[in-house]
Amino acid sequence: MNDDAKKFVSTVSVGLKIFSNGLDLIADMIENYANVPEEEGEKETPAPKTGAQEKKAKPAPRKRTAKKKGKGTMTDVVLQHVIDAESGIHIDQLEEQTGIQKKKLHGIVHRLRGQGRIRNMKQGVYVPAE
Repeated sequence: MNDDAKKFVSTVSVGLKIFSNGLDLIADMIENYANVPEEEGEKETPAPKTGAQEKKAKPAPRKRTAKKKGKGTMTDVVLQHVIDAESGIHIDQLEEQTGIQKKKLHGIVHRLRGQGRIRNMKQGVYVPAE
């Protein structure tokens, strides 16, 4: 065999070994799935973890998007902006001033309204509760 043929055969051999390991992992996963207890009362010991299963990626740290005026939660930041607004503040202004996504702002505003800390002046405009 010439050198090119030997490299080809070697590469195919390595590829087949990797493929075989992948199939073994898939077979183990299917076997573990098949061994799941059908009744909640049954408990079964988990299968030994393989190298690929042991490593779990850490979740990325959560980013806060609010530009804070000092310390506090995003709820505190939103409440402070509502208090600072002389004639009420619109949800769009809150989004622009705080950097908080509108969907999250709606949740914060809903919570503050439920706590009786702010109220609607008109649709989308909020003022501090009296």
